[in-house]
Amino acid sequence: MQRLFDDYNRRYWRGRLPRYNVVISDTYWGSACDRRNRQVFFHPVVFERSSERQVRETLLHEMAHAATPGVHSKAWYREMKRLHRLGAPVDASDLTMDFTASYEVIFDEFEEHGWDSPSMPWKETLRRLAYRMGLVTGDLKPVSKSAARLLPRCRTAFLRGARWARKNQPAITRASRRIAKQQQRQAVRKLGFPSRQA
Repeated sequence: MQRLFDDYNRRYWRGRLPRYNVVISDTYWGSACDRRNRQVFFHPVVFERSSERQVRETLLHEMAHAATPGVHSKAWYREMKRLHRLGAPVDASDLTMDFTASYEVIFDEFEEHGWDSPSMPWKETLRRLAYRMGLVTGDLKPVSKSAARLLPRCRTAFLRGARWARKNQPAITRASRRIAKQQQRQAVRKLGFPSRQA
């Protein structure tokens, strides 16, 4: 991976990017660019679940972060378009990114997590969801300033979902009990057992 980083740096940036170390680690979920320490992280799962092309696309995605300020800023978006024009293997979703929509998707996921797990503490939600999304490191610290600004809104969405679930839990529980009883009766009938009413 280090050789590929150096090759892409020469080919697409004319060697102008500072030298970054490519690290395989579980510090971040997926991949991340740490500009301060000049490191690009890849979680081992990236290599298990991705094709060679997807790994190359991910490396270029992180290199574009190294070349621009912010996370998925307009400058980063322009850099991805420039790479595409040069023939670099970039992911098509990086070329059509709608920034407001991507934030709404993140907030929706946190809200749904609140619905599904209303009693889960926020710290555990960070560990399970924010880490997987690449918003925090393995020790639950925000990966960037923009992630730090985003996390309070994610927490608000999570709490909104949890409040909704706690408020509506009795109705949901009654409905699921009724459905479970119906399924149980159907299973008993299929097996040919007499019903209790007979």
